[in-house]
Amino acid sequence: MRATLRRVRLVLGSRWTLLASLCGLWGLGPAACSQPAPEAAQEPVQAVERVPVDPLTTGEIEGVVRFTGEVPERTAIKMGRVAACASHTGEAAYYDQLLARDGLLENAFVTIVEGLEGYAFPPAVTEVEVDQKGCVYSPRVSAARTGQDVTFINSDPTNHNVHTVSKANRGMNFSMPSQNMRTTRTFKKPEIMVRIKCDIHPWMGGWLGVQRHPHMAVTGSDGAFRFAGVPPGKYKVLAWHESLGTRELNVELSARGRARATFSFDGN
Repeated sequence: MRATLRRVRLVLGSRWTLLASLCGLWGLGPAACSQPAPEAAQEPVQAVERVPVDPLTTGEIEGVVRFTGEVPERTAIKMGRVAACASHTGEAAYYDQLLARDGLLENAFVTIVEGLEGYAFPPAVTEVEVDQKGCVYSPRVSAARTGQDVTFINSDPTNHNVHTVSKANRGMNFSMPSQNMRTTRTFKKPEIMVRIKCDIHPWMGGWLGVQRHPHMAVTGSDGAFRFAGVPPGKYKVLAWHESLGTRELNVELSARGRARATFSFDGN
């Protein structure tokens, strides 16, 4: 073993000697012909020390997401060429990128994006379900924790494929050819948002918001959201909508207090 190492050193040394001689003949400077310096030792990555949330001090952040402007008329999806989609549910399906009623916005993803970095949270114990029913995603917008089971369901008597488009997480593309088939996946990194689509039925579109912590919500027809069990502190809260973009608000929560946030989107 020692003899082998000596031979390696001799070979490397002779190569650098030859290179130096050639550099002299070619008239190159010492910077171009010097041996590369050994890589500097990298600083160890400091692990983030997180503390559990004290339940005796937590409060609530609640609010509403509003919409002003004209709500576009719903457009029906034409599925006539795909009988398994058109006849399965017996109901019309629509492109529902923007749903609002009485000034309240549906399908907005709301979450805390700053202020919870130092807290530890227990892992999720439930799963998130995303169904493919009537050749649309139900729900259209979902929320999941990092590492939480996300189960995709095919309730249709036709083939679907789940294709995720992601920047932080690894993209997925898998087939679900059988009715009532269930496939479970997890997402390792926080991301706002992961796009979900079906390459077989191009009108199918869905979204998934992923966070390390549990404080996120998707608004229903009442536009409301609520985060319970939030420790006191200063936070940045974000509301996202697939057609309208994002809004951010700063919220301060006192111990065992209640704070309110109202987001406003303008469709004009």
